[in-house]
Amino acid sequence: MQSKLSQSQIERVSERYHNHPLLVACRQAFECYEADMQRLLFAPEEIFFEAAIIIDRLLTDPDSAISYVNGLWNALKIKIRRWEPEAPQDDLNKISGAILYVVAAVLCQHSQHFFNDEIKDMILALAKHNMPADVAEEERVIRELSKCADGLHEWLLAYEDSDILLSEELLNSDNQNQTNMDNTGKVLDALGKAGISVAGDLVVGDKVQNKVESVASGGIGIQILNSNDTPISKSDKEIKDALEELQKVKDGQGEFLMHDLDQWYAVFRVLSHFCGYPKKPKDFEKTMKNIGTDTFRIPCKYENFRKVTLNQLPQNVALWKQYANSVDQYSLKQIVVAIKLIELLDLE
Repeated sequence: MQSKLSQSQIERVSERYHNHPLLVACRQAFECYEADMQRLLFAPEEIFFEAAIIIDRLLTDPDSAISYVNGLWNALKIKIRRWEPEAPQDDLNKISGAILYVVAAVLCQHSQHFFNDEIKDMILALAKHNMPADVAEEERVIRELSKCADGLHEWLLAYEDSDILLSEELLNSDNQNQTNMDNTGKVLDALGKAGISVAGDLVVGDKVQNKVESVASGGIGIQILNSNDTPISKSDKEIKDALEELQKVKDGQGEFLMHDLDQWYAVFRVLSHFCGYPKKPKDFEKTMKNIGTDTFRIPCKYENFRKVTLNQLPQNVALWKQYANSVDQYSLKQIVVAIKLIELLDLE
């Protein structure tokens, strides 16, 4: 699970993105609720982080946006509750609502092909339905965010043509070189049960056969981030060979690791993140067909993975490994495919 930002992380985000239009909007939303909260759960920089994750998720996978938004309020509350288990419910709702109002403010500035009005209306409805019934407060936050409209509009116009996702940029700038060694044993156990070892070989049953001394000494660790501002160059043949091998891999119970059509979602995330492959599912499917995956045991079909929604996982696939001990089986089957493909292509 993504960690709550520390004070030093908040300060670094504030310094680097101080005048960013989205962070300015987050400050406006935060100030609307700050005085009424019993406890200050979040800083504006944390609202900024969460809003960026949601916006980028909607941007990169618009076809599953409706199902994603349907689960968004609960996903936010669960995440914040884990960080702040003693928080009053009203405070938790106000922070979740502030995040959604900021996202809605961004969506109001979209161009015709960027976000659709249905998604914006759904997000506004979520915030209004779940927030404490205070019309004056609602009107105030909408009024304050309207002051940010010009800045958000200019940023969004440029962002449409950008190849860099803000949420990944935030993760890359802050988390690179950090490790989560406390959870290493739990993650290794979860991956082992799924049929994968950190060192790259399959496991038998529950036990990893490979030695993991390098993990204990810090040689491998569980990387919180693998930064890839510059795509890793791989030829079509290298990609196809790795994908063919991925389809042959079996777990400790003799079952194919890749056994469902929707597990192409994990492949899509890995190749778009690490190797510069298309970030839109339909374009990705075309690229896969061009390299010959339509003859595979499980071929790549856009219709079978475009609606996959992983509310328990972050946008950044490089972070998925550390979630292996805390997600459901639906998410875990994506994680194990992603990890194995990263290993086969030597992307870490």
